[in-house]
Amino acid sequence: MSRGVVRKFERRPSSSTVVDTRILARHRYREITVIAALAAGLALVFLLSLVLGSVWIPIGQIVDILTGNEPAGRPAYAVIHVVRLPRSLTALLAGAALGIAGLQMQTIFRNPLADPFALGISSGASLGVALVVLGSGVGSASIFGAGLG
Repeated sequence: MSRGVVRKFERRPSSSTVVDTRILARHRYREITVIAALAAGLALVFLLSLVLGSVWIPIGQIVDILTGNEPAGRPAYAVIHVVRLPRSLTALLAGAALGIAGLQMQTIFRNPLADPFALGISSGASLGVALVVLGSGVGSASIFGAGLG
């Protein structure tokens, strides 16, 4: 064997590579389990937002209303379709939009601790509220004054 000849050996997976693969598989299983649990929790909270309110409506009746098995003339139908379902869907979509907005801010700044104050969004929102209150002529004093009679 001369010193000038370089021999190439086939690389076999070492025991650490096998262990790394097992750890990755366990990590992937854990991620799927957590996402499934969060999705189940979201579905449960969404259903609870349809059930709970000043008028008690059983879960079975809510499922019938959502699937179309309940007649449209009943009061429970109106409560679900006019009040609770739009409120629940709006809350769901607003929460998702806020989560996506936060993710976008963290991605833009490459900072996991980015918040709305980094771009001045909070200051701009305060300015917008102040302009609406001043421009509409309806302030907190007039709202409280109207309540006094």
